[in-house]
Amino acid sequence: MAFKYQAMDLMESDKDNTGFTFTNPYEHCALIAIGPSSDGSEFVNTLVHEVHHLAVAIASELGVDLEGETPAYIAGDSALALAETICEMGCKHCE
Repeated sequence: MAFKYQAMDLMESDKDNTGFTFTNPYEHCALIAIGPSSDGSEFVNTLVHEVHHLAVAIASELGVDLEGETPAYIAGDSALALAETICEMGCKHCE
């Protein structure tokens, strides 16, 4: 339960360039949340950071070697699944 309040505090803060990843292996679901970004580069930085956490969580749950190629493919596939949102959120800083 402490994580819930830490995440809420983080997202309600006025800090730019923050995010968190929550995974629930029992429900086989995950959530990536990213707060306001100071610019497009910082958005990408935060997103890649959070997608890394997601890929590690998935790979760990599946018993996959974290130093192999599989976690990288998980991260890439996750980024592809988020591509439309990434473009909408990241590119608004570039206009």
